[in-house]
Amino acid sequence: MTPPTAMATTPADASRWIFRANASWEVVPYDRLRPNDQASLAAFARDPEFFGVLRPRQVADGTIKAISRSVALLIYALETPGIIPRVAVASGDASILDAAWRLTLDGVLEVARGDEFVSGAHALTTSSTGIPDGVIARLSMDALQFVARIGQADAAAMSERLYHYNRRPFTPRWGARIRSASDVLAFASAGPGTPASAALEQHWRHKTMERRDPWLSWWPRTAARRTRRAGHADVTYKLYVNPQTEALPTAFPAFVDVLREAGAPPFKIGASASGILRPDKLVVYFTERDAAEDVGAALLARLAGMAVQALPFTRELGGDGLVSLGVDPPSGRAMLMQVGVSWRQWICRRLASYVSVGLRSGRADADRFAIERVALDGIDPSTWEPSVAALRGFASGANG
Repeated sequence: MTPPTAMATTPADASRWIFRANASWEVVPYDRLRPNDQASLAAFARDPEFFGVLRPRQVADGTIKAISRSVALLIYALETPGIIPRVAVASGDASILDAAWRLTLDGVLEVARGDEFVSGAHALTTSSTGIPDGVIARLSMDALQFVARIGQADAAAMSERLYHYNRRPFTPRWGARIRSASDVLAFASAGPGTPASAALEQHWRHKTMERRDPWLSWWPRTAARRTRRAGHADVTYKLYVNPQTEALPTAFPAFVDVLREAGAPPFKIGASASGILRPDKLVVYFTERDAAEDVGAALLARLAGMAVQALPFTRELGGDGLVSLGVDPPSGRAMLMQVGVSWRQWICRRLASYVSVGLRSGRADADRFAIERVALDGIDPSTWEPSVAALRGFASGANG
């Protein structure tokens, strides 16, 4: 099963529109950056298409973007208003139109509308995305609407709210009940002498916890049954199992049993009270999508009827969000420059920045603008998965 493609598209007539570069942004070639900034971009610099960075003249106006040579030339050309240079499109790089539209929605370029130039959320007059269906899709929309209605200008704070949405609150009762990682296992019916503990000891190796490690992690004692296929290198599929915290004593032994039958893939569980109060308290790792979906189906059958604490910004596999799927793309330069290898964090940061753009533009539907904009990044907002093209882009680096 291949990931779906994005739902939003660049307007068909964008090649005939008049654009101009927004003077609030500047292009800085790599060799003109300060030495410490060059060091932070060293991985990008190995790409022959990498040119430098696009940065706001005032820090509060946006985030720094690594850009390719073609995008830099586009911005230089549009310092004088005009259509997208025909030579850029004629060269065969039709993606330059997509890049121009994304840069317009991000406020880097402006497009003529009547007697004025507009950018950001003002440039988007209609929405081509529908209302997503499914428990997790609706929960994700609720999270976006929540941060948009708060109207908080700080994109970092909005990102945290999105990432932690649907976590259970930490209360004194939970703090007294779960004081250590050992308490987590005892609560989950996996303490010493239990069948689940014996299965874990027989089929997995327990990763030694470091200080303040938020996870208890296990790795298989034997090699995985399925090896990574060519073309999927470095792509990791994450199966999220999302029962309510109170259901863990029943859910965890069944979870371990299903994984044992599936060849003991690596997995982790939250190592504290706050860790098991989050929806993504149980995470299993796979190198192939079909293996993840097979185990997901087995878990849905075994855990049917379990109370659910669904996880936003993942693909729902069934059970009203009891089991869902995520994917960590290759650890390319574009990912490493932002949030390391956590896909959900990347999505939440992107969405928060787009909600912020919408709010600064005075739009009442800043959440809808964020959905439209993230779809242009190659993310399907009904499943939160990247398209194949987006996966390649995250691995290769610079925008455009």
